[in-house]
Order: sequence, then C-alpha cells, then structure tokens
Amino acid sequence: ASQGVWQALAKPGRRLKAGATITLGSPGHVRPESMTATVDVEVLDSEFATNHFPLDDGGNLYKGRRPDESPPGGLGAGLAYFGPDPSPYVSYVKLTNATDADWSDVIELTFQLNHSPDTIFVEEVEAVADIDQWLRFLALNTLIGNNEVGLLTGDPLGDDYAMYRGVDDTRFRLIPHDLDTLFQGTRFSLFRAAGNPALARLLEHPELLSRY
Repeated sequence: ASQGVWQALAKPGRRLKAGATITLGSPGHVRPESMTATVDVEVLDSEFATNHFPLDDGGNLYKGRRPDESPPGGLGAGLAYFGPDPSPYVSYVKLTNATDADWSDVIELTFQLNHSPDTIFVEEVEAVADIDQWLRFLALNTLIGNNEVGLLTGDPLGDDYAMYRGVDDTRFRLIPHDLDTLFQGTRFSLFRAAGNPALARLLEHPELLSRY
C-alpha cells in the first residue's frame, strides 16, 4: 500500500521487485511495536531511471550519505553548500554516470537553497528543484511516520535518501531510501525536516509554507 501511495502522491517511489512480498517478523516478541519489517524494493541504478523517467533516463541519480559513510573527502549530503570545489560533494554518491566526476548540478542546487536572495528564492530554487514534489515528499514521509530518511528527520548531514536530475527536466526530485521503518511515530512535528537548515529555509518561506 505504501508503495502505491508513493507513486500516486510523491513519485518517484521505489517499486517492489517482481514477485517480492513485504514480510513481517517478531522473533521472541509478541508486542506489535516490536515487529520488524523487510521490504524488497528496486535497486537505485540506471534501470530505476529508465523505469521512472523513460523519456529522460540519462540523468544523474545520487544517493545521500553521511560523512562517515562517504568516499574520502565527503562532508555529508545534508544540502549544505561547501563552495565550488567538488571534493566535499562526493557524499552524494553517483549511481548513474559514475565515471563523470561532475557534481556541478548538486553544487548549484545547494548554492540556491542556501544563498539565493530572499526576494528571488522561490524562482531560483524552482529552476533546480521540483519544489512541489519536494513538499509532497516531506509531507508524505511525515504522515506515514517514515523514520528512514535522514533529511526528513532534520539531519543536517543528510543520509538515506536519493535524488534524480534529468537531462531534459533538470529539476531535482527526491526519492525514498526504503520503506521498512514506516509508522514509527505519530507525534512528530510536520516541520521535523526543518532541523536541516536548507530545508528549514524552504519550508519556512511564506509562499512555500502555504503550499506545504
């Protein structure tokens, strides 16, 4: 069901693999809150891009990682701007076009999120990100209690999410990491993601706040 919700409201989601099922297990426990879930979803790779962006599948697919899980030099994927040197951005691990050591699109995204003037913030960010999809992504994650997406939980270092930027449509779209920690809490703030400074600026902008 959660996969269908993703596809309908905040696509792209990640499809279950052919023949896969969602399995629940509670070894040694009887309380429902102790149960664990395993979800077998699509691999994030060029095939994913083709499945979800068939007319624009040559773009860049990135997976965000924290500094301690990144290639050497990476400073995390928390949407912070580190300047024009690409070295700190290797935390945005390239899952397509990996032979191209080019993070210029991520650098532009993070610059606009953090440094575009307030007067033209929405215009500048809309040129590099599908803002409505981002807002749906953040809202849906919160409503279904997804505790797996670092950006959702306000992590300033970023982790456990992905982004896609096409060749023709060059706006970034957010993609969930997986779906095995849903319904982990019902009391989270709708603005939990605002613990991340870049997302705080996005969510707290007067025009975007009403859209959110």
